[in-house]
Amino acid sequence: IGFDDISQSKIEKLEQILTQKCNELLDINIEAEEFINTIDDSEIRQILRHKYIDDKNWIQIAHDMNNTYKKNKYTADSVRMKHDRFIKKFKKF
Repeated sequence: IGFDDISQSKIEKLEQILTQKCNELLDINIEAEEFINTIDDSEIRQILRHKYIDDKNWIQIAHDMNNTYKKNKYTADSVRMKHDRFIKKFKKF
């Protein structure tokens, strides 16, 4: 057994571990998407999707929400508070 054989074995093991981790993350992402899709309120759905699927910060979310919902004025604090109220309400169930 040469150095290349040992290195190849380690690379293959690492590839297996990374594939498993990627599959786990994909499963979590699917669960998050499925949960978000069950929310009736489109505004909350958008906020949660931007936060947990698109990994945006509150400022980015507020900007996107202002572009989507023209009649309301969103700030980073207002979207965070809407998020927090929903999560608090949801945790009660």
